[in-house]
Amino acid sequence: MHDRLGPASHTPAEITPAERREADFLELVAERSARLLRGGGHRDLVLMAAPRALGLLRQSLGRAGVRVALAEARDRLVESPEILRERLRDLRRDA
Repeated sequence: MHDRLGPASHTPAEITPAERREADFLELVAERSARLLRGGGHRDLVLMAAPRALGLLRQSLGRAGVRVALAEARDRLVESPEILRERLRDLRRDA
């Protein structure tokens, strides 16, 4: 703490246990997804998750050697399954 300059800390920001569990889970999802894609029989993978989780998945998939194409909906998807299927078709067509 620096009294003259006000309160300050030189400790790095710590990751909470919940954030660590989330990151570990997303790493596991990425590794398993990469294994499935490399194993053949699958050309594409569609992932739906919160923005932060998608960012972590993209990084993990990239490290796992999977080419990540960015095709994503611009808004939150809260539609029916039929509408979601249409959206997925549109995203695949535009990718």
